[in-house]
Amino acid sequence: MPIPAKQIPAPNNTILSLPDNPEIQSLNTQITSLGKSSDTWNTAYLWLLFAAIVVSFVTLYAQYSALKLAKRRSDKQSELDAAKNRQLANELSKRDEAIATLNTEAAHANREAGRANESAGKANERAQSIENANLRLRNDLENAVAESRSKQAELEREQQRTSEEQRKTAEAQREAAKAELELKKYVNALALAQAPRAINEREFLAALKLAQPKKAEVLYQDGSSETYLFANSIHSLLGQAGWDVPQKMASFPSLIEMGGELGLYEIVVAMNRIELTNPFLLGNPKTTESALWKAILSLGRGGVALQDKSLSEDEFKIYVGPRLGVLLTPLK
Repeated sequence: MPIPAKQIPAPNNTILSLPDNPEIQSLNTQITSLGKSSDTWNTAYLWLLFAAIVVSFVTLYAQYSALKLAKRRSDKQSELDAAKNRQLANELSKRDEAIATLNTEAAHANREAGRANESAGKANERAQSIENANLRLRNDLENAVAESRSKQAELEREQQRTSEEQRKTAEAQREAAKAELELKKYVNALALAQAPRAINEREFLAALKLAQPKKAEVLYQDGSSETYLFANSIHSLLGQAGWDVPQKMASFPSLIEMGGELGLYEIVVAMNRIELTNPFLLGNPKTTESALWKAILSLGRGGVALQDKSLSEDEFKIYVGPRLGVLLTPLK
């Protein structure tokens, strides 16, 4: 292939036409290629410089946002600490109030205990008085027995006089023995009547466990510390058996005011359905009413079931009255 001619200006402004040299053509080609590469890298450099500026701007904005969020977090943490401190102060205040209330209740309980101890002291004095009376009665009884024996000996010596007198003597002996026995019964009954009422806790709890526990309120009649203590024992045992009972017992004026004949009983159990206390259920109670009634019977004191339709079937009220003495009639 022929080499194209190249025009070269001559010194006298004439144009010379020379054939192209392959080496020169190669150098021109390399210069052109290097020029294009230089332009490409310059362009890339400019774009990278622009990207670096953008990244720097984004980094500065991110750092600013992070510092701003950190400040907001610090402020919120301060508010949280202040709220916790206020809540802690409120809780401490409430606890202080609760402690003050408990202290007041404890003081009241101590006063009640003091009155109960005073009543117990008086009861002990009465028991001592009864014991002294029992001693006097025993001495009188021994004297009466000695006198009876003396009369018996005298009647035996007079036996030969008349059979009628002998019969009278024997009759007098029987009467004296009967009087002695009756006197012993009276003395024992009198001592039992003056003693505080007691509860067989095992028998009482065993009766309650025969049926599902429900809700009960125990009330005591005003005027006797013994009545309060007896009612409190029933209240505590109901709680032990899982019954829902109030924390404190309430009082009432009198069983007589509730109904004249109710004053003849020591315990009145009010419930919605008294038919469920039917005696045939007592051998194998299946209702809460029969189980509660069996527990009341185990106390061995006078009691009666009272129907009260104002109570729900899950509610019971137990009114405890004063001690009536020795009970000679069975419970209803």
